[in-house]
Amino acid sequence: MKKSFIVLLIALCVIGIVACKHEPAAHEHTWNDGEITTPATCTDNGVKTYKCTGCGETKTEVISATGHTFSDEWSWDVNEGTHYHAATCGHTDVRVDEAEHTYNQVPTTPATCTENGLMTWTCSVCGIHYQTQIDCLGHDLSEEYAEVPATCTTDGTKAHRHCSRCDKDFDTDGNLIADVVIPAGHTWDEGTPDGGFIVFECQVCHETMKKQKGVYDIGDTGPGGGIVFYNCDADNTEEDPDGADNLKSSECGWKYLEAAPRDLKVVDGVPSVDSELEGYHDADSLFIWAFYRESSGSYNLLVNGKKTHDETCTGSAIGTGESNTERLVAAMGNSPFAGATGDSTTTLYAAKLCSDLEYNDLDDWFLPSLDELNLMYVLKDTIGGFIADRFWSSTESDGPIYSMVLNFADGESTWLGRNLGYHIRPIRSFI
Repeated sequence: MKKSFIVLLIALCVIGIVACKHEPAAHEHTWNDGEITTPATCTDNGVKTYKCTGCGETKTEVISATGHTFSDEWSWDVNEGTHYHAATCGHTDVRVDEAEHTYNQVPTTPATCTENGLMTWTCSVCGIHYQTQIDCLGHDLSEEYAEVPATCTTDGTKAHRHCSRCDKDFDTDGNLIADVVIPAGHTWDEGTPDGGFIVFECQVCHETMKKQKGVYDIGDTGPGGGIVFYNCDADNTEEDPDGADNLKSSECGWKYLEAAPRDLKVVDGVPSVDSELEGYHDADSLFIWAFYRESSGSYNLLVNGKKTHDETCTGSAIGTGESNTERLVAAMGNSPFAGATGDSTTTLYAAKLCSDLEYNDLDDWFLPSLDELNLMYVLKDTIGGFIADRFWSSTESDGPIYSMVLNFADGESTWLGRNLGYHIRPIRSFI
């Protein structure tokens, strides 16, 4: 009996063990949203890890490498001569679309005979640009043209060589000639009185000319050796005794204006308009207008002693040039200031140079007003010797830093800085 019980007990144990070995019911994972445990980079894959919310089991997923990112703008390496799109992801050594520059060249400042130019090189792809110098070309001079003497009625030409590049003329030593024309003209004697007239005879062709005493025509040589370019009574009539210029010689004390035959230059420290004077052609011809102020640190002033313009400043009308010059010299003296600031001075300024000029034994020359200068521009071919450049007038602008100039290239007038150098053509008045 006891033995049977033991066998039964063993059998029950075996059955229990077998029962304990049955598999539990299958479990379905519920994964969370995952977490990036290893971020992807430009060059390496990353890892995203998911976890079952039920049992805690995990799984992983590969995140592909992001690859490099690049700027839309072009970059360039000046030393390597290439352009490219640079990486914006921190990998500064990574580039795409790298290629050599494709340059177009444009002469932004053309070279002239005497001045260097600039060539601008621009890449048509990325826009990088740089500039190089274009060497000045030098004059391309013709063979020498021999002098053709003028006659009494026909202009002649000076011996010269012509530059085909800049269209200017030069003497045999290479010096610029402003005007190659030798004006035609009679060589009149001193004249013989004939009643109320004077009869002049040309010493070359013997043609005679009869003139009323004290009467000059436009283009005549005046008593100062200049060229007559204005008669203030020419437009006076019985209906309008003062004419359009509001001038009458019997009241203003002068009738004619004559312009010096050439621009003023300073030869050996002395102002001159004599083109036959030794050293004239190589002498300085550009002069400043200068500044008027009481001391180096004070305000610049107009000739009226004020900073503001009024009717007491220098005039622009015909007939004001002489008084303008006298007032300017009286105010600025012998050594006015050369700049708008600072203590630098000059003794060579426009009004004083005209005032100091002595030519043909006359010393009453002055700096023309703006309107007088404009008359000279209209008759520039009659007067002769002008170059296509700016000339100073004695007319102030609205402020004490600038004064009026007239450009003999196009007849345009404007105000410019008194420290700039421009040409001077003195004039004088006479009855």
